[in-house]
Amino acid sequence: MKISPEHRQQLDEQGYVIIPDVLSESEISHYRALLLHLAEQERGDGQGPACAVAGEQGQAI
Repeated sequence: MKISPEHRQQLDEQGYVIIPDVLSESEISHYRALLLHLAEQERGDGQGPACAVAGEQGQAI
């Protein structure tokens, strides 16, 4: 895949670029689930930053 000069400039200036439709919806779902799983494993039991959602501690969004 080749990116446009405009995308390259944005990448150089901002450190990221959004390229629409690179991943399918199923790929996005797969990688999102994988990353959440890895984050939970990394955190371990009571380690890492805690989250509070509606008064419940430790529930990640």
